[in-house]
Amino acid sequence: MAKRRPWMADILRLLESRAYTSAELAEILGQSHRYGPDAREVTLVLRRDSRFRVVCETGAASLLRNRSHTLPVFGLSGANYSTDHPFKRA
Repeated sequence: MAKRRPWMADILRLLESRAYTSAELAEILGQSHRYGPDAREVTLVLRRDSRFRVVCETGAASLLRNRSHTLPVFGLSGANYSTDHPFKRA
């Protein structure tokens, strides 16, 4: 699994301090990995993995109302996080 998704170790390290949305994780991983995942791949992989949980969902606003949607905020399954941005670990 580590060869297939080398960015999983980075996600574990990032989630030690605070929770992140899937879009934030994809953006951070895209800067540090040559072939980083997109937000959809991050969401699908983290929802399946028992080490992670969805802390809450936050809205992603846009100028056009029909483009607005919700994003899951992921954290470690054994940790408590704030439900307000920046989702600090309690």
